[in-house]
Amino acid sequence: MLNGAPQLIVVEPGNTPLNQPKCLDLRSKPLTVRQTYSVRWQKEKIDLMKLAKMRWINQMSFKDIADSQKMTLGGVDWNLRKFKKEYSKNRSTKELKQIWSKIEGV
Repeated sequence: MLNGAPQLIVVEPGNTPLNQPKCLDLRSKPLTVRQTYSVRWQKEKIDLMKLAKMRWINQMSFKDIADSQKMTLGGVDWNLRKFKKEYSKNRSTKELKQIWSKIEGV
C-alpha cells in the first residue's frame, strides 16, 4: 500500500526476443516489474433522497427497497439512518418537508 491506496503491479516477461510471441513463459525468463499503479475502487453513491422517498412517501418495506436497489437489508437501514443524520435540519424543499412530516409522524 502507498499512502493507504492498494498497489497494482504489472508483471511482464523480461527481454523477450522479437521473433517470439509476447507471453508469460515462466521456464525461460524471469518476470520483471515494469510499472506500479495506485488503484482506488469507488462504489456508486447511493441516492439518499430516493431511498427516503421509497421508505416514507411510497411506504415501501426495507425488503422491497433492498430488492429494488440490489442492497442488503442492513445497507438500507444504514443509508436511511445516514439520511436522517445528514438531513436532520434540512427541510428546504417541498420533498424534504414531506419526508420529515412522515418520519416525525411515525
